[in-house]
Amino acid sequence: MKDITKISAVIIGTIIGGGFISGQEIYIFFNKYNSAGIMGMIIAMLLISFIIYKTYKIVDENNIENYEEFLDKIIPSENKILKEIIKNIINIFLALSFFMMCNAFSTYCYEIYSIPPFIGGVLVSILLFIVLLRDIKAIIKVNEALMPLAIIFIIIIAIMLLKKVNLEISYSNQALIKGILYANYNCITLIPIIVNLKKQIKNKKQMKSIAIITFCILLLISLLIFEMQNNIIIENVEMPLIIITKQISNMCLLIYGIITQIAIFTSAISSGYSFVCNFNKNKKAIIFILCAMSIPFCLLKFPELVNLVYPVFGILGILQIFFLIKT
Repeated sequence: MKDITKISAVIIGTIIGGGFISGQEIYIFFNKYNSAGIMGMIIAMLLISFIIYKTYKIVDENNIENYEEFLDKIIPSENKILKEIIKNIINIFLALSFFMMCNAFSTYCYEIYSIPPFIGGVLVSILLFIVLLRDIKAIIKVNEALMPLAIIFIIIIAIMLLKKVNLEISYSNQALIKGILYANYNCITLIPIIVNLKKQIKNKKQMKSIAIITFCILLLISLLIFEMQNNIIIENVEMPLIIITKQISNMCLLIYGIITQIAIFTSAISSGYSFVCNFNKNKKAIIFILCAMSIPFCLLKFPELVNLVYPVFGILGILQIFFLIKT
């Protein structure tokens, strides 16, 4: 059970990044569609859980050691050009996702502590550089220790704020498409992480448990954030959950800030680690360059990045998901 908890924490930590914990992702992909957004959310979490198990199944049955071998397996050998296209799309997204988490960290520092975005960006890039020099076991330990705190906090503030929960579900083609796109772009980061977690997972039964736990927890906290955001006006707000936690107390806002930094940091670690693992040489130099390049991104507006990057890569991610399901 301890191994299942560890791996589940890493997978959930990969998804619960700055966009998720701030409320921006849930708002953009689901809140905008009202009750139909819940349907889109359920579809998204089911697809993510299926991809988690399917990826491990392919990795385990074919004794795959790295992401390059994984792409070789799911994409026919005659489609070498397509394989390179998908590989480049994945690497670009992983780098952008890493930059966005650094941006989210600096945005939070500015919103709460009035620390200039540049300073916040330098701080998080240094911390990430130190952690990324370590191996996957260190990353598992970080997620195992920190992610339960984020989950518990979201549940607590929801209990304090929500007088009633309305889980009315309706259908919308747009919400369905958004749910699929949400799953697609999250799986761009998830798949390389699962490939690299192979040695930490003992068997398919264990992986099934991880997929089910991931589905239940992600759906629960997504629904709670969805319901909380239905009660306030959050359009043009950088981090909606800041507005929500302010309604409780300054102490709650402070705790939320710590939890937000945890979630952003763990998600940045996952994206950065997956990106670096796609290169065989000069990893220390690649980590340094990746962290240094993240600093200018911290000067951009976080909601604009979420609105632009995630839907676009949700569309591009369909290619990888198509071949994976087909395999």
